[in-house]
Amino acid sequence: MLIHARSCEATIPLDRVFAILGMVQNHIDMPIDYNMSAAEVAKAAFQRLALLNGGLDALIFSQNPTRKEGIPSWAPNIYSEFSAQPSRLRGRDESLYRASMNQSQVSYSFSADNSTLSIHVGIFDSIKSISQSFPPHMHGIDLDRAMRILRPKAFGWMGTASDSDKYEQLLRTLTRDQNIQGQRLMSGAGDCPNWGRFFRFEHEDVGAATEFQYLSKALRQFQIPADDAEIKAWLRLFSESIGSTHLVMTDGGKLGLVPDEAQKQDVICILASVDVPLLLRKVDVGTYLLIGEAFIHGVMDGEVLNGEIAVETQHVDLI
Repeated sequence: MLIHARSCEATIPLDRVFAILGMVQNHIDMPIDYNMSAAEVAKAAFQRLALLNGGLDALIFSQNPTRKEGIPSWAPNIYSEFSAQPSRLRGRDESLYRASMNQSQVSYSFSADNSTLSIHVGIFDSIKSISQSFPPHMHGIDLDRAMRILRPKAFGWMGTASDSDKYEQLLRTLTRDQNIQGQRLMSGAGDCPNWGRFFRFEHEDVGAATEFQYLSKALRQFQIPADDAEIKAWLRLFSESIGSTHLVMTDGGKLGLVPDEAQKQDVICILASVDVPLLLRKVDVGTYLLIGEAFIHGVMDGEVLNGEIAVETQHVDLI
C-alpha cells in the first residue's frame, strides 16, 4: 500500500506515507510526525519496508536518482508519482523475473545518520550505447515513428546476429518478455511463432501504414485470435513497458531498457533479494547513486549468478 500511495495526489507529500499508515500500522511501526522532513519520512518508510520484507526489493520503487529534497537515491521520492512503471506494480505479488535466482538473504546496513545504504552487489555490465528516451505515454502512431528509427539503430548495435535473432531480442526487450496477459514470453510457445516475420516495422509488404494496422494483419496472419481490443492491448503493453526509458546496448553486447535518467557508463548489477538488475552511477570510489531497475535481455533468469556471465562483487555505498 505504501508503494501504491505514491501515485495518489497529496497536497502535503508526507501524506503519501502518513495517510495510509493507519491501515498498515500493525505491519509498519512508524510514528506520524509532521515535524519530520520529507527525507526523514522517506528513509524511515524504506527502512521499515526492508525490515518487513526481509530484503531490499523495495529499491525498484525508489526512482529517485536526483535525490529530490535531500532524499537519498535509495529511498522513495514521495514528491511525485512513478516516472516509469515498476516491474512489480501491475497487481502482482511475485515477480516475473529471477535475476538474483530468488536469493532472499541480503546483508545491508545504514549509516548513523541514515543517509547511506551499504550493500554488496555483483557488477556485471555497463551501458555502451543509448537511444533517445521514449515519452511517458505513447500511442500507436508515436510508437510507429519511434520504432522506424530505433529498429535500424538496434540492429546496428547487434552486429552480425541473424535478422531473426535481432527481431527476437528487440521484441523481448521492448515488451520486457511479456505477452498481453502479463505472462512471460517463451521461445516457440506460440506467442509469436516466427519472430522475424511477426515483429518487423517495414509495413509495405502487408499494406499497413501504422503499427496498429501491422499488428492487426500480423496477428491474423499467424491465426492468433486478435480483435481490436487485443491489438490495442499489444500497443498498450509496448507503451507501458518502454515509457520514460531508453533502449541501450551494454558493453557486454546485451540489449536492454533502462530509466530515463540513465547515462553511458552507468553500471548494471545484481543484488540478492532484488529480482531485477539495478542501474548504478559511480560518484566516488565505492560510492554510487541508484538510478533504478533495468531490463537486460539474457540476464533476467539468473544467468549472472549461475556463472554464464562474469561478475565482480563489490561493496558499495548508495547515497
